[in-house]
Amino acid sequence: STCDFPSASAWLEQAEAFPDAKIILTVRDPEKWHKSVVTTIYQMTKRMDWVGALLFGGEIAALLRNVFVDSFGVVDVSTERGKQRAIERFIAHNERVKRTIPKERLLVVDLTTAETARWNELCEFLEVPIPDQPFPRTNSTAEMKQRLVTFDRARLAVKGVLVSLFVLVLAAIAYFFFA
Repeated sequence: STCDFPSASAWLEQAEAFPDAKIILTVRDPEKWHKSVVTTIYQMTKRMDWVGALLFGGEIAALLRNVFVDSFGVVDVSTERGKQRAIERFIAHNERVKRTIPKERLLVVDLTTAETARWNELCEFLEVPIPDQPFPRTNSTAEMKQRLVTFDRARLAVKGVLVSLFVLVLAAIAYFFFA
């Protein structure tokens, strides 16, 4: 199974590769979705500078940036134009999934419905018993912001190490040159 960005951008390829797989499309208010994107995914892609490329690998950093632009239609979703374009893409994506995936393979889950209703429809669709626990909530804005803090600390540490190494190399060159 897979969820969220960036894997959701390859939903059609995944659906074709696994023709027996069931597809779950979660829908929500486009304005709230956009706010979440701006404070999470967009912030991570903005951090994919040379340090992000060093931490994740240049190809992965470039891939994330490219998938972001392909998915949302703009580089910067925080502007009014970017917001409008991203929301249009979000709505079009949801409609395309609904048109493309046969009804027997697709469950559309509205994240604004009551937790009990979500469990009922999800478990019925997957043909599994309803668990005796709260409906899971993961990849929340709070969790993503904590990941950004961790990533920022790692970026800062890498920059600190590289600056320290640069100073050491300069000091060594100066020592050998002037000694």
